[in-house]
Amino acid sequence: MVNWITFLVIAIILVAADKGLTYFSLKAVERNYPNLDPISVEKNPAARYFFYNYGLSWGSVLFGVVSVFTFFVAMSLLWSSLRWFFPANPWGISLYVMCMAYGLVIMNNVYMLIKHSKLL
Repeated sequence: MVNWITFLVIAIILVAADKGLTYFSLKAVERNYPNLDPISVEKNPAARYFFYNYGLSWGSVLFGVVSVFTFFVAMSLLWSSLRWFFPANPWGISLYVMCMAYGLVIMNNVYMLIKHSKLL
């Protein structure tokens, strides 16, 4: 049986860490490079769209909601292929893969935060 509340909490924690680090990284750009548009540093075009149209704070929140949805879409796509090869626990494996992928994204955001904070 799949515990969807646990999956939702894990997805929200991972997305909140990702979006929070992005927010603080862009604030560091704004503080340390006053002549540079902080949103132009963001490489993700969808995130840039939300930031330009809704501002940095609300754009982060709204893009976070979209990211939780896409987290579950990607997890479902993984499940649909894993259920043929790992019939015992395809949801657990797809959650594990998504956590590893978000771990890489969070590590990249930590690097960008350190880089834009002029600590490197």
